[in-house]
Amino acid sequence: MQWQPCETFSIRVDRDVPVTMRDGTVLMTDTYRPATEGRYPVLLQRTPYNKETGGLSLVQTDTFRAVRRGYAVVIQDCRGRYRSDGDFSPFLQEIADGYDAIEWCGSRPWSDGNVGRYGTSYVGATQWLAAIAAPPSLRAIAPAFTASDYYEGWTYQGGAFEWGFMCNWVLPFLTTADLLRTNARQGVPDFDEWRDRLIAAIDNLPETAKTLPLTDIPVNPAWTPYFAEWMAHPSRDEFWQERSIEDRHDQVRVPALNIAGWYDIFLDGSLRNFTGVR
Repeated sequence: MQWQPCETFSIRVDRDVPVTMRDGTVLMTDTYRPATEGRYPVLLQRTPYNKETGGLSLVQTDTFRAVRRGYAVVIQDCRGRYRSDGDFSPFLQEIADGYDAIEWCGSRPWSDGNVGRYGTSYVGATQWLAAIAAPPSLRAIAPAFTASDYYEGWTYQGGAFEWGFMCNWVLPFLTTADLLRTNARQGVPDFDEWRDRLIAAIDNLPETAKTLPLTDIPVNPAWTPYFAEWMAHPSRDEFWQERSIEDRHDQVRVPALNIAGWYDIFLDGSLRNFTGVR
């Protein structure tokens, strides 16, 4: 069989496009779209895990394959994360920011006005939280392995702090980036000491999980204030209620493809999202 060269396909990539939220905060955004001029449906991912880390952003959807199939793909750093401005206030911020980002995508000259969402875990949360705000350009979401409530089943379980999950999530994925971001923007005098403490804690999670009191793990409230905030709200009070998807299932007006796993930590929440919205 004679080898045939593959058809070439050109993609336009724009890095660090500034997208301004309603309060003036600028979120940095990467766009991928066919180089050919036209109007395309948009797939949007909003992530706290670094838009430039391909391994995470490609978990659910192959960006370049999607563009070859005629989509524009937009990946944005959430507020207060990596290259985006503002302070990171997990979950609550994603309602208004998600709405604004979706409508920005729908209004681009290269967009046909139809926006879909995709992503896993917290990136699934950014979809649900935006969906309850009902942005007009949103057509569908595909949240994978994510929760329906950020008190029960994410931060707490039956009234107990989800310590195992918090150690595995907050230390490597959140406060580490908070430390690097703070040091890059304003400097941290004892940066080396904090960095070494974090590396040691992550490398020895079985020992770290035995830490008492819980506040002694290397999470500095100066750059990761939301962690102390979660521990300061041990009951499902108004703080958690205003962040809940489960309480607002009736506000979701778009189709949702729920993806879950039998042994995933968020299985119960995924099932609650499916049955609640249905």
